[in-house]
Amino acid sequence: MEKFFDPKSVVVIGASNSPFNLGATICNMLKDYLKYPGAVYAVNSKGEVVNGYPGYSSVLDLPEIPDLAVIIVAAKNVPGIIKDCAGKGIKRIIIESAGFSEGGEKGEAMQREIDDVARAHGIRIMGPNCLGTLDTRKKFCCFYGVNPSLVEMGQIFETPGNISYIIQSGGIVVLVIESLYYDLVGVNKVVSIGNKCDVDEADLIDYFQKDETEVIGIYLENISDGRKLMEAARKSRKPVLIYKVGRTHEGAMAAMSHTAGMANNDWIFESACKQSGIIRLKSIDELHSLPKMLTEMPLLKGKRVAMFTNSGAFGSISADLLVEAGLQVVRLSPQTQEKLKKAGQVFNIKNPVDIGPAPPQTYLDIFEILLSADEVDGLLPLLSVWQTFVIDTLLELLKMCKHYNKPAAIYTPNALAKSIAIRAKHRIPIFETAEQAVRALSVSNYYYESSLGRNFIAANGSAGEERITGSVAEINTLAPENEKEVKTILLKAVESGHPSLSEYESKRIIAAAGVPVTKEVLVHSRQEAQEQAARIGFPVVLKGSSPALTHKTEMGMVRVNLKDAQDVAQAFDELMAKEIVLDGVLIQEMVKGNREFVIGLTRDPQFGPCVMFGIGGIFTEAIKDVSFRVAPLTEDDARKMIREIREVKLLDAFRGESAVDMDILVKALVGIGNLGMTCEDIAEIDINPLIVKDGRPVAVDALVVLKARR
Repeated sequence: MEKFFDPKSVVVIGASNSPFNLGATICNMLKDYLKYPGAVYAVNSKGEVVNGYPGYSSVLDLPEIPDLAVIIVAAKNVPGIIKDCAGKGIKRIIIESAGFSEGGEKGEAMQREIDDVARAHGIRIMGPNCLGTLDTRKKFCCFYGVNPSLVEMGQIFETPGNISYIIQSGGIVVLVIESLYYDLVGVNKVVSIGNKCDVDEADLIDYFQKDETEVIGIYLENISDGRKLMEAARKSRKPVLIYKVGRTHEGAMAAMSHTAGMANNDWIFESACKQSGIIRLKSIDELHSLPKMLTEMPLLKGKRVAMFTNSGAFGSISADLLVEAGLQVVRLSPQTQEKLKKAGQVFNIKNPVDIGPAPPQTYLDIFEILLSADEVDGLLPLLSVWQTFVIDTLLELLKMCKHYNKPAAIYTPNALAKSIAIRAKHRIPIFETAEQAVRALSVSNYYYESSLGRNFIAANGSAGEERITGSVAEINTLAPENEKEVKTILLKAVESGHPSLSEYESKRIIAAAGVPVTKEVLVHSRQEAQEQAARIGFPVVLKGSSPALTHKTEMGMVRVNLKDAQDVAQAFDELMAKEIVLDGVLIQEMVKGNREFVIGLTRDPQFGPCVMFGIGGIFTEAIKDVSFRVAPLTEDDARKMIREIREVKLLDAFRGESAVDMDILVKALVGIGNLGMTCEDIAEIDINPLIVKDGRPVAVDALVVLKARR
């Protein structure tokens, strides 16, 4: 990967002296602006020299094997050029040309041809349809069409930093670079990955573990391998921040089950972020506004925040924002309040601390009082900078934060322009809105807690021993007898060509995974129905049983609250009289409860098997109060996803109802995740409703959908 950022020799294929030639802009960047010391060659149809760099008409004619080839020609010519590069022995290629998988069937076919050649010759490719790479420390950049003076690249190269960016869109690369100048974020590397036919975001996350990068910012338009991304982020000892666009799942409408119908890819991506410690960004602006908090300040190791302002209105605004972000407006101790009282010029010694006109030393005294207080985990200074000395105090605040190992997110309205000089020199993280500052504290705390869970940092915020295995769910196989039953049921169904299992078969599958199900028996005669109903105990429910009955209620194949043998006989006859081929009638206990939940499994194209939990019943899809996790699940994953639904209070005891047995729910969710990981024939699972009776959840209905056979 190193040769993509620090090649000792480069060939720019497509660079020529034609007007507005994009390859020539790369040559100009390397020679005139970066003074690149390595060998550069130009390949064009005429073999002409470009800005002093020797030209050749073919890659095969080059006097050496370049470390890196940058291709920027018409898409139709790229497959042939890739073959020439393979013949020459070039192993690293950046394809900046567009018109491949993003351009229809013809483009997709060309990209597949490129992929085949690359795999056969051990070539790593970045792109196609990308902008290339930038390395501030190595003074290398192969972006095309960029005028360094217009995008303020001088500032970026003059003051290298420790933030690296992986960006799928070339346009967003330019946008972020321009923003970096005004926010004075120090950059290490920037890479545009485009269609990522080979090198992707996960590869680069792994690579950035080995260099000066401290924070990784990512912009994605799609994810090709979600599990690979999760694994890379989970192992990363550096914060991974991702802004992802695309919030729809086109296949949802065609799904057979409630679970798949609600499996929005964006929800699943959100869950994947939580499971792997990824910081999900809410806007493009956060790509440059948040990383500085993670590079320049200690992490927020608790949720208790003290506010300090020289304008009371700022404190009122920010208090609401803190609570909404899941942080706490800390109650200052009597000892801390007494110290503040002695500091002088303090209008309010409670949180938020409000100060009037005061000299710089008073500001510094208050900073230290708050940061040294045991009850305070972090500081939110809300400072109007109409007094220029306020900016001067911020440098001392930065030193105090590092001394006390506590962060401060500094909010100074309209101060970015006023503070450019001091921030350029000292990189103090300053935020222009209260929302940004509070968000920065929230993200800092989130990263601390997720890293602590992955054992990357100790409780005091210092580096801890790396231990990945404890944070990843293990796939627990079924008991031998259960595994045999599950395989037998699935094999029979697959061989019969059924798209799904019957409810009876579905429940045997989920019961084997640890989900409690109703007491039930499959019968084939009226007499057998009456006998089994008496054994189960009245009242009972009768249902027609067939793999074709995915929605039994709508088809009139359910009879409930049958109180005696006569009711059972009548219901049995009615169901058997339907013009539907049944494999029997299912008799089950009548379970009554006031709370209904849903558990499901779906297979996401990027992340594979995913588990869902939420509010169940007939309004499941209308309410959409659900949460997801990527399988397999740890028990901690399951407990967290249960608590994420909006109506979480339904799980607790209320109005004479017992609290839901969380251990049973957790076991069920983990078990369903394991089914998804071990049974490839299962496409979807829908357990709805899961009724709570006396605190115990019981699956009253279930559907297992099988993978379509081609």
